Amino acid sequence: MQDRDNLLTRIETVDFIVAQRKDGIIHVYAKTDVTINKEKQKLLMELYHEITKGKKQPFIFEKSKKVWMTFDAFRYSVVHEEEYPATLVAVVVNSTFEQIIISLWVKLFFHHRNITRVFKSFEKAVAWIHAKNSMQPA
Repeated sequence: MQDRDNLLTRIETVDFIVAQRKDGIIHVYAKTDVTINKEKQKLLMELYHEITKGKKQPFIFEKSKKVWMTFDAFRYSVVHEEEYPATLVAVVVNSTFEQIIISLWVKLFFHHRNITRVFKSFEKAVAWIHAKNSMQPA
């Protein structure tokens, strides 16, 4: 997990860290060798609501190595998109190959109303969220 000194609140499980940063971004970190299935997706949704207290906020998803998502988990997230407390979503990946594949996946299949973008740099993801937030009306 990047920038741990910038966290206000943090919940850690065996597979994930979900934290609220001082700048209002929710940082979700998937640990190494995690397969996100439907049950873990449900758990994540509960953690999101616990951290956000119902307030919509921007999210950064950062993954370590060997993190996978099952189709059932993906379908669960699409079916429950109304409950998802995100305004913007930045996904941070480890390689150009992952960036291309996940960007394509997002464009073709992930129809969240939230604006989603994939980055190889955590810092660029944070900068993108701050730039987008500054453009939104108060």
